[in-house]
Amino acid sequence: MGLFVARVRFPGEPPANEEILAELARRIGSVRALEPIERRGDELRIATLLDPVAYPYLLKLLSEHGGVLLHYATSEPSTLVLPDYVDTPWVELGLGRRLAIRARFFFGLTATARRRAR
Repeated sequence: MGLFVARVRFPGEPPANEEILAELARRIGSVRALEPIERRGDELRIATLLDPVAYPYLLKLLSEHGGVLLHYATSEPSTLVLPDYVDTPWVELGLGRRLAIRARFFFGLTATARRRAR
């Protein structure tokens, strides 16, 4: 399985890793999909498993703490576009909604990997 990777810059000191992990666990139920967070001054490098849960919720959490998503190649601020479901903690979404989100994500991912007819 792949990874989502991002860099996030903060106007001051980024939040502590423990604070990030605790809040993310509260919102999504587990932080198993999160790779170790790398700190470089006022930036964090984050990586999560390729799924529709940990990455968008982590980006929302970091943006709430003043973090700005950076374009990975240019380091310029990048527009953060998040799905609407991150406004509600994952653990509070109904089972049907969670299954539908996962299914749409993985069907979309599969569709991008299909061989195209020539």
